[in-house]
Formats: sequence, structure tokens, C-alpha cells
Amino acid sequence: MNRTPLKHTGKVGLRRANGMKQSAPIVCERVGGRWLGWDAPVRCDGALCELCGQSKDLAMCHIQGRGQQGNEDPANLAVLCPKCHDTLDHADHDTREQLRERLRERNEDHSRIP
Repeated sequence: MNRTPLKHTGKVGLRRANGMKQSAPIVCERVGGRWLGWDAPVRCDGALCELCGQSKDLAMCHIQGRGQQGNEDPANLAVLCPKCHDTLDHADHDTREQLRERLRERNEDHSRIP
């Protein structure tokens, strides 16, 4: 599954892209991986999908989408496999909200670790 690259259109787009690039290594480390950069086929090596535990074709995604006032903060980003990412984006409303709540709770637990 191909993901669209970060778009650098205008000041807002550039600010979003820079925020995502700064947050991605933090999120990857939070889930036990090693950040390989934006050009690597598997961007977060050694990590597992935060929902199902799969380790293949992982990518960074927004818990709360940018269209729903989501931002590039590490607390709003998750490492997911393509199947879980698609479920988070396209499942029925209740399922999406349950998954978002699980990811938010997981992120809060990790932020408490010194």
C-alpha cells in the first residue's frame, strides 16, 4: 500500500511537515524501534504496530486526523501497520473512536515513564 508523501504547500504545510519530521523519531523510540528516516522502506525498525503487534510495513499515522484538528505532536502520532491504519481511517465511527482511545491511553502511559 502506498502512502502519500508529506506535502510542503504553503506555510501551514511546511510547518506540518517539519513537525511530523521532528516528532517521528520520538514516536518510533517510544514504541521500541529505531528511526530509519523518511526514505527507508520500513521507517521504524524493530517496532511493532501499536494495535495488532505486527512488525511489517509500519508507518507513522495521526491518531486524530489533521482534518479533525489533529496536530503533529508526538502524543497524536502512532506507529501502525497498513491494515490498522486503514481501519483507523475508514471503519465505522464507533470503531474508530475506540481505537483512537486505546492509542491515546497507550501514549499517556508512555509519557509518564521518566
